Amino acid sequence: MLIKYWPKETKIPFMRYRYVGVVLSLIMMVGSIYLVMTRGLNLGVDFAGGSVIELRQTDTVTVSNVRSQIPGGLTVNSATDANG
Repeated sequence: MLIKYWPKETKIPFMRYRYVGVVLSLIMMVGSIYLVMTRGLNLGVDFAGGSVIELRQTDTVTVSNVRSQIPGGLTVNSATDANG
């Protein structure tokens, strides 16, 4: 019992659609360059430098309370609750 996975001759016309592929590639490349030049890259802590400190608290803490306890020169960029 032989199972036929592929036909004996595959005739897929890749070269017929080569210009469509080139045009789509160029559009995506130009679009990517445009977005990088206008919006810039979204660099995380790994590339932008800095530190991330995660704190877990059992009682209720407000963002203003956390910011008031941080020494000068340091900032809090974001603070979220336990739900995200």
